[in-house]
Amino acid sequence: MKKGMFLCGVMLAFLSFSCSTDDDTGGGGGGIDQIVRGTLYATSNSKNTIGIYKFTPQGVAGGLNTVSSNNNEGIFYNKEKDELIINSRQQKVVNIYGNIKNAEAGTDLSLKTSSSSVLQNPRDVVENGNYLIVSDGELGADEGKYLIFERDEEGLTLRNTLTVEFDVWGMLMIGNDLYATIPNTGDVAVFKNFVATHTTDATIAPDKRITLGGMNNLRGIAADQGIFVFTDAGEIGNTIDGSFSMVYGFVQKLNNVENGGTMAASEQLKVSGQLAKLGDPVGVAYNDQNKVVMIAENIHNGGAVHMYQNVEVGGEIPPVAVYPLEKASSVFYSSNL
Repeated sequence: MKKGMFLCGVMLAFLSFSCSTDDDTGGGGGGIDQIVRGTLYATSNSKNTIGIYKFTPQGVAGGLNTVSSNNNEGIFYNKEKDELIINSRQQKVVNIYGNIKNAEAGTDLSLKTSSSSVLQNPRDVVENGNYLIVSDGELGADEGKYLIFERDEEGLTLRNTLTVEFDVWGMLMIGNDLYATIPNTGDVAVFKNFVATHTTDATIAPDKRITLGGMNNLRGIAADQGIFVFTDAGEIGNTIDGSFSMVYGFVQKLNNVENGGTMAASEQLKVSGQLAKLGDPVGVAYNDQNKVVMIAENIHNGGAVHMYQNVEVGGEIPPVAVYPLEKASSVFYSSNL
């Protein structure tokens, strides 16, 4: 077997994506551990393609589906409604697609509803009850926005727009609290009881903002079982200096840092280096049961979805699988368990 080759599992006949050996940087490990049960969704900044990677006992199934926009960033799957919520940077709207489980690979996803065209440069989207929150920013800008949409039987309505005095990117909700990364910095912001507290258009400040030591250009944020994962894009244009870091018990550690303070780099497990194949890691998802980190890599080798397993030791760890997806921009993982 060629150096760097790894297994993709048993590919079903309708599979329309493939693993990559990516031999120029050492390839992957031994393939995805088949105990993984779930589906990974991914978007692209340059195509109307949505990656849907289904991990089953028989291997990796699914494929690539198409949507109405050629530039998408920010994705969220609602398991109960079987809906994909996707920001369109081209159309400047939030689109909601339905009947995802039954969508055959290679087909168009079924559009259910869209917001009005009010976005500028959307980065991420999260759901909180009947509300959607979209981070909307311009890289290098002095301010960003969080847009809160309310959903009812009629569709999506923009409830209010919140301006912050920093650029915005990744988000996640823990309960009713919003955790967000601040690009071009190593900072994380926390907004308590976000939707209920901020109900009108306003300029707001986070309840707390801290710096993660050793990180300088944050993008994505994900969490599972109290473990947070952050991506760091490093220097813009450098195709190999990206990284991601894991922080165990992040919320408690953040609570122990004063507002404006720094969480020591020693509190993180960092994965970086040439073998990690990260140049501009943007979106990230994490599943703790299987210790799998999933990253949308935007520029290295044209863009791809990278999967890393057994990352607890940190260091220079290669991905166990690489799924080519031009200008991959965001990911969301949904467990089948």
